[in-house]
Amino acid sequence: MQDYELDFIVHAYSWPEMDTTIQPLQYGENNTYVVNTPGGKYVTRRYRQGRYSAQEIRAELEWMERLGNSIAIPRVIRNRYSDSVSRLVMPNEEFFYATFEFIEGDIVTDIA
Repeated sequence: MQDYELDFIVHAYSWPEMDTTIQPLQYGENNTYVVNTPGGKYVTRRYRQGRYSAQEIRAELEWMERLGNSIAIPRVIRNRYSDSVSRLVMPNEEFFYATFEFIEGDIVTDIA
């Protein structure tokens, strides 16, 4: 994650800059990062540029929120503007981010 992205994420969620750390969790279709703050531990996803619109991401997150009424899944964390999607616009780039509560667990490698 670039410094300007880190600054954006910290500001978008009103996390204290000096006490927030962001570490890579996984690089892939969407890059994910573990965020540690004094108020909790989170996962932030950066969606692949140009793959999904903000509306498509919001629809996925709304579906997750509804699904969370029936099963245990990470809760979607809304940004300081009460939006589930944070949008960073640069001169030649646009990135979308979503943040979730961190839930401890194991990586599933065999579904058989």
